[in-house]
Amino acid sequence: MGVIPLLGLSLIDLGIIGRRWSEEQKLKYHSIFVGIFLVVAHIAMIFGMLDPSIGGDHSHHKHM
Repeated sequence: MGVIPLLGLSLIDLGIIGRRWSEEQKLKYHSIFVGIFLVVAHIAMIFGMLDPSIGGDHSHHKHM
């Protein structure tokens, strides 16, 4: 999911989209895409740190 905002950043920086935008508009959209990327990356980190048993995966527990 993080690729989507990075693609938007790339398109703006390469001038493929937003050619007629002012520098202020480019900075605005650049900031929005960076913010979206940071939110997605943090959510991915949170889910990566969760215990697998929360999602119903009980294969890691030993039965006694």
